[in-house]
Amino acid sequence: MLPLALFSLLLLATVITGGSIVLALLAGLAIFSFHALREHHAPAQIAGAIVQGASAVKNLLVVFALVGAMTAALRCCGTIPLVVCCAVKLCRPEIMLLATFLLNAGVSLLIGTCFGTAATVGTVCAVAASMGIDPALAGGAVLAGVFVGDRASPFSSGAILVSEITGTNLYDNVSAMLRRGLVPALLTCILYTMLGRSSGARAEVDLDTVFQTEFYLSWVLLLPLILIPVLSLLRLNVKLSMSAAILTAVVLALFVQDVPPQILLRQLILGYASDQPEIDVLLHGGGVLSMARTAAVITISSTYTGIFRMTGVLASLKALAARLSRRITPFAAMLCVSLATGMVSCNQMFSVMLTRQAFEEIIPDRSCLALALEDSAVLIAPMIPWSIAAAVPLASANAPSSSIFFAFYLYLVPLCTLVREIRNRHLRLGAGV
Repeated sequence: MLPLALFSLLLLATVITGGSIVLALLAGLAIFSFHALREHHAPAQIAGAIVQGASAVKNLLVVFALVGAMTAALRCCGTIPLVVCCAVKLCRPEIMLLATFLLNAGVSLLIGTCFGTAATVGTVCAVAASMGIDPALAGGAVLAGVFVGDRASPFSSGAILVSEITGTNLYDNVSAMLRRGLVPALLTCILYTMLGRSSGARAEVDLDTVFQTEFYLSWVLLLPLILIPVLSLLRLNVKLSMSAAILTAVVLALFVQDVPPQILLRQLILGYASDQPEIDVLLHGGGVLSMARTAAVITISSTYTGIFRMTGVLASLKALAARLSRRITPFAAMLCVSLATGMVSCNQMFSVMLTRQAFEEIIPDRSCLALALEDSAVLIAPMIPWSIAAAVPLASANAPSSSIFFAFYLYLVPLCTLVREIRNRHLRLGAGV
């Protein structure tokens, strides 16, 4: 466990000092590779494990590129400006935070992807900015909302992954998660309502007038947003759904907004930018290159998994999980291990898989294991600033990393589950079971 502890300290120091996470992850790769060499593994074996780990995320890198392109395309074609204008008209400033959470929660339950939700309705952060709401608060509401569905939607790749690796029924899991998530969701709504009323938000400008200087606003611009949930309900692959939305947005940009092809191509790659400051401050961002740092993080961190299998890190993780479970409770131990695996793997998928391997013998009931994973590893990952579970949605919504502190749903679900487990434990002890 020494290499893991050393790497965790390195990441913590990097976050505190504001250093490069990518460089820290490369240093971590060097630490784990050196550890494998000390255990007498051949350099060729280590190189093979690194390549195998990196190749496992090639499909995810394609999704990142599509998310980046879609966030820019929706800005260029006028979809986001239209949504912003409509939201300003429909939502009073004091309920904007609550509306942001509920909108993102509803869409994420419908389409099952935090990335796709943040890339579309997550950009309502621009509306909050126009009302004078702190971007960190708005970003927290977006991050909390997108993980309502990422955790509990039957279309979520995370929920499907958990059901498959635990051998449980997806729809039984979803039903249980929705019940368990009701109280945390209600508490989250109360908190956003209170913060909205005390935030001093205000309706600032007539955004229709501002946006109409650069965009033609029409209901036809909602087509890309409609396509994603419709195609997701038809169980079409998320990459195909995003590609269809991007293509539709490109057509709208070319023929409705009259954007020159060369400018459109540049903005799809580099991100949207406007010559008008009042528009640029609301819409600037997106583009394929906006996901470059995230792609580097996931590629480097995925190389660790092969080395972990080769060395004794996984066995040490299981031993740690067993010791913590005896000293505290199994779910509290899972929260600690989820935090460690999330910090190291930097993504939700590998954290879930590593945590499941660590606890499959400690929590033998498969349904209980599946729900515990959904309430821990799935929601711990977006609490880690360098994890793609946090970085991608926040980048899509153009929100700061400090938004994580205000994503209340992420904290309340594990807290409620922990309270439930402690209460049940006391009841069993009181009954002499």
